[in-house]
Amino acid sequence: MIVTATIWLFYLLADWFAAFAVGLISNGQSNNCPEKFAVNQDLAAFWAPFLLLHLGGPDNITAFSLEDNELWIRHLLGLIIQFSAVAYVFSQSLRNIFYVPTILLIFAGTIKYAERTRALYLACLGNIKDSMLPLPDAGPNYAQLMEEYSSKEAAQVPVEIEIVKEHDRGTQTSANQEEENLSPEDISDIDIVQNGHELFTTFRGLIVDHMFSFHERSKSRKFFFQRSAFDAFRVMELNFIYDTLYTKMAVVHSKNGYCLRLICSILIVLSFERFASHHKPDINHFDVATTYILLSGAVLLDFVALLSSFSQTGPYVGDATKAKTTNVAKEIYSARGDLALLDYTNHYPYPIISSSVGDEVEYDESLLLWHFATELCYCTSPDDGNSNRNYCKLISDYMLYLLVMRPNLMSAVSGIGQIRFRDTCEEAKKFFSRWKSELIIRTPGLGICRKLITCCIAQNGLTGRESSSANRKRNACEKLLNVNALVKAIEVKGDRSKSILFDACRLAKDLKKLNDKKRWAIMSKVWVELLSYAASHCRANAHAEQLSKGGQLITFVWILMAHFGLGEQFRIEAGHARAKLIVGK
Repeated sequence: MIVTATIWLFYLLADWFAAFAVGLISNGQSNNCPEKFAVNQDLAAFWAPFLLLHLGGPDNITAFSLEDNELWIRHLLGLIIQFSAVAYVFSQSLRNIFYVPTILLIFAGTIKYAERTRALYLACLGNIKDSMLPLPDAGPNYAQLMEEYSSKEAAQVPVEIEIVKEHDRGTQTSANQEEENLSPEDISDIDIVQNGHELFTTFRGLIVDHMFSFHERSKSRKFFFQRSAFDAFRVMELNFIYDTLYTKMAVVHSKNGYCLRLICSILIVLSFERFASHHKPDINHFDVATTYILLSGAVLLDFVALLSSFSQTGPYVGDATKAKTTNVAKEIYSARGDLALLDYTNHYPYPIISSSVGDEVEYDESLLLWHFATELCYCTSPDDGNSNRNYCKLISDYMLYLLVMRPNLMSAVSGIGQIRFRDTCEEAKKFFSRWKSELIIRTPGLGICRKLITCCIAQNGLTGRESSSANRKRNACEKLLNVNALVKAIEVKGDRSKSILFDACRLAKDLKKLNDKKRWAIMSKVWVELLSYAASHCRANAHAEQLSKGGQLITFVWILMAHFGLGEQFRIEAGHARAKLIVGK
């Protein structure tokens, strides 16, 4: 957090520092300063273009957030103003002994600053969307076909219309069978980058709600069915999306970009050479040394940027194999735990479990119910090495973290989740206050059961002499489970308080009636569906915004689901249909 805040602060101050420095140079040229403090006017004019280079910024950061890209017009105005200021400083010393290197640096700095401004323009979401719009497509000539049909019919010629779809059921079936028969293949690191860039070229429209065709869906599904889970994770194109939104990649990696970058590098090197070859007997040695440091830094940074520009060129997936049609895909990405329970409902008729997920209960309520129930089951069951037990715990904690600490990522599904969470914390405090009224929980945290554990330890006088922390956790959770919660809390308390503490206890009790292996298997599938639902219903620009902050697991899930055809962006299902007029005899 401190590092992020520091970078953000310097990012905001960069333009101000440059304007301030140019102002100081201009003021110093127009005023008579004491000789011992004065900087040679020719040298001062030579320093001004370095500020244009500075404002151009490094290649790996042009924007700090998506909002910066939307302000590209402001940066364009800044380019014009700063260029004018540097030109004015230079005009104040026209008979400049460093005339040539100064001119060279002004051109190099302008190119750098223009690169950044264009990168911001291209990364603006509206411009990305406009650049991906296909040519207008009216489809086959409907009016002409109907006119021909009508004319044949008026001439009493037997005629009928035969429709041949571009993508028929036979092709769809064979494609599905081919996907099922695919086996994972290993790919090299170079292939990882190349395939990642190809996927980026096709799917970058995800961040602007672009519409994709069944051809793109089928190609993507086929590719990912041939990848192992590890390679699928590595090949996902989120790094390219980040580069497009927050760096100069879109500007530099083009023919014009390479040419301008080469010209800029040549100008900087020539400026260095011209300055170094000039005789400077009357200039302060410290000022000369400072200039060499500026030039060396500019050459080094440009060399690194030039080198970099030429050198670059688990569970979720199982259900995706069932997404053979867009209708089935819609059923899968719309599931909120109810699909996972479907196979178990007949065998394990526990209505509390069934009613805790699905369309009949709000998503945020489902998430909190299952988080608290997972904590209660986790703390009161032995660690038998069951991997599903650990998956449930990790995803449960992560989803609560998103709901409470990253509500912007959950805005489409969060509902009144934060209110429910706070009310549940308050009821937990009230429940444990019966044993020790002086206990005060100051700040609700992410894991409610961790607070319950703290409460139980304090209220029961438990100390470090207990055998282990696990025993104390189990003791706290068992106190909750021992409450005889026969009916839903709303039937007793009304609905003013949104606490679901004891409803979660009822859910945990039903889950504990299952054997450990079956329980954690069911719960892990429910959690995967809850995570997938949140990922596919999050706003695309919220996912894009997270890339500048290091990214989130939910963003990886979102793009992986898209590659398996799970989402609302695949709206072209069959392409054009070809209509033929069949004339009878």
